[in-house]
Amino acid sequence: WGWRIPFIVGLSIAPVGLWMRRTLDETPHFREEQQRQAASGKPAKAPLLSVLRDYPRELFTGLCMSVLWAIGPYALIIFMPIYVQKSMGFTSSQAFLGALVGNLFLIGGCFFSGTLSDRYGRRTVLRASALLLLIAVYPLMMWLQANHTQ
Repeated sequence: WGWRIPFIVGLSIAPVGLWMRRTLDETPHFREEQQRQAASGKPAKAPLLSVLRDYPRELFTGLCMSVLWAIGPYALIIFMPIYVQKSMGFTSSQAFLGALVGNLFLIGGCFFSGTLSDRYGRRTVLRASALLLLIAVYPLMMWLQANHTQ
């Protein structure tokens, strides 16, 4: 039953959130949109449905990008250390040291991709890196499996 205590303590933030929601002002863009809808005489009754209907391509692109960039770090930080322990016989300290080195490269890659983004544009770098990540996963896993050492 002890695992429930942090959740009960976490509920104490709910009144703060409700208070903030009631007292904070809306953004100017939101107020402008409310005024526009009031002037048109027909407020949006189901904004989620209108997003699904009017912007399916953008919604799908956003979903794919979110999934792709959630899976990449998960694979490096969580999956790979466990994978090399279970299937390649590495010790946990070796596996997590490898993950640490991989994360250092990830940090360096963030700075490098930011520089490329400044030079070539966000969309170009994002598309190229997503495509590279999608294509390179299988060959890199095959290479890792074929050339592992202890």
